[in-house]
Amino acid sequence: MAESHVIASTDEQFIVPTDGSPLRGLIQDHVDAGVKLTQMNTFIEKEEYQQLLFASLGSLPGLELLRSDANIELLPPAIRKPKELWTGKQVISTLLNHLRKGNDRDEDPSFNFEGLSMERKTKTPATAFGASYNEHMVIVRDGELVQGVLDKAAFGASDFSLVHAVYEAYGPSRAGLILNALGRLFTAYIQYYSGHSCRMEDLILTPEADAKRRQMVKV
Repeated sequence: MAESHVIASTDEQFIVPTDGSPLRGLIQDHVDAGVKLTQMNTFIEKEEYQQLLFASLGSLPGLELLRSDANIELLPPAIRKPKELWTGKQVISTLLNHLRKGNDRDEDPSFNFEGLSMERKTKTPATAFGASYNEHMVIVRDGELVQGVLDKAAFGASDFSLVHAVYEAYGPSRAGLILNALGRLFTAYIQYYSGHSCRMEDLILTPEADAKRRQMVKV
């Protein structure tokens, strides 16, 4: 039992012992959801903001990012008039803000970590949103996502990712919490608001489309 709880714990197996590269990460639909949620033109209303936070902060006992007796702390809206709107980046910033605080798994749930800061290039090319907007460069300052989209380079099994930075700064337990929270967040965003998914059938051309492709190649 001690071996399963300590040595074989998934939080303790986040990196390869030989070279320190990450093993765990999110893939496929979560990558689509991460990019769509954090791109610069994603704005959500307060109800959506609160629902996404509720879905990501709460979980099974021991896996909650939020302390059981604590309140969810919201960020002020990015746009106030004519309607209050929040950005997808603010959802991530709110998660990072709660991650730095103590939770029920800690001996002292009242402490706070320093805010996380990092920079990382994305796997999304600069041309996807326009090189001048710099969405291909993720910048986190004091726990706030100020620039860039989150894709596989941020939460996949990638060196120097956002989750990897959490692992190095806050420890393996926090890295497991943020990875689980991001998985719940992106799943909720796809299911409730985005409606985007990718399957093999989406990648196969229909007979009509294939005929048009062949005709274009001939021309």
